[in-house]
Amino acid sequence: MISYFPQAMNLRESESLYERALIAIGGGVTSAARRSPAGNPVYMERGSGPHLWDVDGNRYIDFALGFGTCLLGHAAACVREAVHVQLDRALSFGGGHRHEVEASELLVSLIPNAEQCLFSSTGTDAVLAAVRIARAVTGRAMIIKMEGSYHGSSDALFVNVWPDVTAGDLGANPAVHPESEGMSPGTAADVLVAPYNDLAAVEQLLTARGDEIACVVVEPVQSMSGCIGPVPGYLEGLRAATRKSGSLLIFDEVITGFRLALGGGQQFFGVDADLATFGKAMAGGMPLSAVAGSRDVMEPASSYRVHHAGTFNGNPLACAAGVAAMTYFRDNAAALYPRIHELGERLAAGWREVSPRLSVRGVGPMQYLSVGEPAAGVRSIRDLHGGDYQGYLLLARQLLRHGVHLLAAKGLCYVSACHEESDIDAAVAALAEALAELPEQDR
Repeated sequence: MISYFPQAMNLRESESLYERALIAIGGGVTSAARRSPAGNPVYMERGSGPHLWDVDGNRYIDFALGFGTCLLGHAAACVREAVHVQLDRALSFGGGHRHEVEASELLVSLIPNAEQCLFSSTGTDAVLAAVRIARAVTGRAMIIKMEGSYHGSSDALFVNVWPDVTAGDLGANPAVHPESEGMSPGTAADVLVAPYNDLAAVEQLLTARGDEIACVVVEPVQSMSGCIGPVPGYLEGLRAATRKSGSLLIFDEVITGFRLALGGGQQFFGVDADLATFGKAMAGGMPLSAVAGSRDVMEPASSYRVHHAGTFNGNPLACAAGVAAMTYFRDNAAALYPRIHELGERLAAGWREVSPRLSVRGVGPMQYLSVGEPAAGVRSIRDLHGGDYQGYLLLARQLLRHGVHLLAAKGLCYVSACHEESDIDAAVAALAEALAELPEQDR
């Protein structure tokens, strides 16, 4: 057996499970995002608040938080209790139920510019529904998406997520590049790509081909490619340009929703989108996603001109969790959001002081840790030249040994409502210790 873990750390059960997984699961993981390029994955057993315990009993301060789903921490009491009550009633009905109505009422009451919504299970589902609605509203087929943005794994949008930034000038409107084999070759025909934070590039596309473009899809904060925020005027400019062209503006808030503010990125940045998608934090760890918009924009779904179906859409357990989580967000917003923003900034400031090779960039409770990337002046993924990806993997592995759990392959870090200042300070100290144990050239 080949072990990729430090010998001082007991991970025998994780290693055993991984060997079994490699036999029964294609690639050893059920989601590509869980693949650890640095070695064997760690298998978790339980979570509570900001902490995780793996199958070997090791305890971690967690900044992965279920890929961002656990904004209230692991096994939040309000969510757990709501799920337990519904668990005693039924797992699934195959029909309407109280929780889906309550969850929809809560969602549209909290999100700017939202009057109706549709539920599904994943962020991929929600973005697909939003694009389909936009095409039905406008009678157009084309999509503009931003280079470096991940909107799920659908053929329509899983393109130009990880461009080769060393390839030279990529141009204002780069060629469409699918990120997986097996995608339809016809995908490129309906997609246009622009660099994030380049308003002129989007305006040029809308001017040249506006009568073909159904929607512009954008993350208010570009998350997985480096937690890059919008430059002043960018989101406002997209709003004005799409209105002028008759296209719809879609905010993908699967990550920013309920995390940046109670009303998500629309509230935080003061820009209303025509449609917004949500997931992750919305149900406190349960699989629930949504697309929301005004009554007029949602009309194609209301009239059944747009087909939206799924066995697990609005699942009772997930909706019960969504009601509990969104109610908590609403009732505690005044204290919750300043606190998680403060904790996120505390984490970022502490990590920045540890080593000049580290770059920490983000917005409040979303921070991105990397090695060797520029510390300032980052407007898009194209500016992330010089990054040492292998250095990050090595560092993340070393941090795991010191009890800090990050996403295996990406430096995106989430802060929860359950993290304490002591957790943040311990994570900063752990980073210093982890770096001290690495060869000098990797510090």
